[in-house]
Amino acid sequence: MNNFSYGVAPRDLGKVDFPIDEMMFYLYLPIKMRDHATLIDPARIPKRLWPILKVLRKIPPEEYENKYVYLTCKHTHVNPHYMANRPGWHCDGFGTDDINYIWYSSAPTEFCIQSFRLSRSDKESLAEMEEQAREANIRTYPNRHLLRMTERVVHRVTTQPYEGLRTFLKISISRHRFNLIGNSRNHLIDYEWNLYSRDQLRNMENKKPNPQ
Repeated sequence: MNNFSYGVAPRDLGKVDFPIDEMMFYLYLPIKMRDHATLIDPARIPKRLWPILKVLRKIPPEEYENKYVYLTCKHTHVNPHYMANRPGWHCDGFGTDDINYIWYSSAPTEFCIQSFRLSRSDKESLAEMEEQAREANIRTYPNRHLLRMTERVVHRVTTQPYEGLRTFLKISISRHRFNLIGNSRNHLIDYEWNLYSRDQLRNMENKKPNPQ
């Protein structure tokens, strides 16, 4: 087991705003490959996503050097039964050195800031987070703030009733290919990846053949 190393707070980088007013649902769209030297290249980013360029400029170059960068951007109607994000306590990039930046317009993500003792198992650690999380340690951050998360940040989509349009942005920086069926395809970048079933537990470097 890891020794109380999970449950740290995200880093709040302050308020940043950008206009996204058309419905969209991009999921782990690759906008930078490992061999690309720069992150900001409008030729690799769909024009409708150009408003988030100001967010990308806040990321230090050393964080994405020799890494993939993926963009998740959802502007859609949500309600208490469908928040368009993963429910339950979890850590993005669990067990890796992935970095994720998130931003939301409303319905703040919830963070549990306390010491967690977690096993190395993806599946078992989820149950351990649910068991150990204490309501008194749950914190939220203001809407429209950019938050930087390492894999040690325990969080979940809001459990508070909310209905309406919500924008959610996530920038994922990883050494790994995110290669599940259903992830968004970037037609502005020339690449061919084998894609694998979403039944796989993780979103990275899957190599198990798809069931036919």
